[in-house]
Amino acid sequence: MAIAAMILGIIGLILSFFPFISVIGFILAILAFIFGLIGMIQRSKGGKGMAIAGFILACICLFISFIVFIAFFIMGGAILFAL
Repeated sequence: MAIAAMILGIIGLILSFFPFISVIGFILAILAFIFGLIGMIQRSKGGKGMAIAGFILACICLFISFIVFIAFFIMGGAILFAL
């Protein structure tokens, strides 16, 4: 679970910077968040650090995806208002 959380967090973070693809990054971040929590709850020795990293990446990705979505929504509304 920890490796999946970290990989999904990294991919989600990369995808969250692009306006139309940030939805996929948001979904991957939610999965990374869940897998990171499960990985931290499990008592594995080597994977706890990767679970924490995936959890933190997921939180950052959720924040960036939200900001990109709001900025895109505001800019799209301004363009439609200008027409």
